[in-house]
Amino acid sequence: MFNSQTLQKIIRFGVYLAMFTPLIYIPQTIFGAVFGKMVYFQVIVELFLPFFLCLVIFHRESRPKLDWLTKIVLLFFAALFISSLLGVDWNRSFWGYPSRMRGIFSLSHFLVIYFYIITCFKEKKHKKSLLLFIILVGFAVAAYGVIERLNPMLSIDKGAVKSAIGHRVISTTGNPIFLAGYM
Repeated sequence: MFNSQTLQKIIRFGVYLAMFTPLIYIPQTIFGAVFGKMVYFQVIVELFLPFFLCLVIFHRESRPKLDWLTKIVLLFFAALFISSLLGVDWNRSFWGYPSRMRGIFSLSHFLVIYFYIITCFKEKKHKKSLLLFIILVGFAVAAYGVIERLNPMLSIDKGAVKSAIGHRVISTTGNPIFLAGYM
């Protein structure tokens, strides 16, 4: 059996792997810039779930605290689940569209990563290093966008490259609107 500190280190490693998601592009999937990213993210979250469950089941002191923010997040997900149950198309509510990945299944992975973070990133040094890592990933996405603007042939969407003048920068997101929202 792992001790609490070892489990937290393993889960923190998983969170760092999950934070690489914006840089992932898997062209072999449908909507490689979105669907591929979400598959990667979901696999990472699910791979580290047994360690998290072991941590919260066998190490009571490591269980996440239900502060006001966590209660609001859980309330949001409860409302989302109820609205999905009462919606017109349960299949779309659960899975979402492959081009957007906003179904309950995908969003529940964000809830799990939220619990990973509030449970294993309690110390200030861990919070700072995670924030720095996320900022560095954001800079990498932005840098690829700048490089793509200078040389449109480096775009991940080869079909959209018409000319350097008319090219809209998508970086690793696959969509200029997604890039703008991410930035």
